[in-house]
Amino acid sequence: MRVVVLFLLATLVPLLPFLVWLARRRSRTTRADVADGLEAFLDGTGRPRDWKRFLSARLDDAGLDAIRERCRRLPEEYPPEQPGEYCSDAGRQVLRSLVRQLRNGSAADRP
Repeated sequence: MRVVVLFLLATLVPLLPFLVWLARRRSRTTRADVADGLEAFLDGTGRPRDWKRFLSARLDDAGLDAIRERCRRLPEEYPPEQPGEYCSDAGRQVLRSLVRQLRNGSAADRP
């Protein structure tokens, strides 16, 4: 039993830094990722769980995280007009504006 534990430790411990690096590398969200997600939400092709995950998971990039926070506040600023909507038409216009800014490379400065 002791040999098995030592073998596992000797095998897994050196891999730990690599696995942490790999996880961080994969979790980096880009401007294009956020723009794609916003567009998918707007046109209804995105999954509800993806939208909820986007709204709840903090992003490493401060500018992109500010956009995420802005999206979280939309229902309060622009209450939905119909049951089942996320926000009003004005709120959806804000989302479209954010997509344009992300695609043009200026949204991180102006969420």
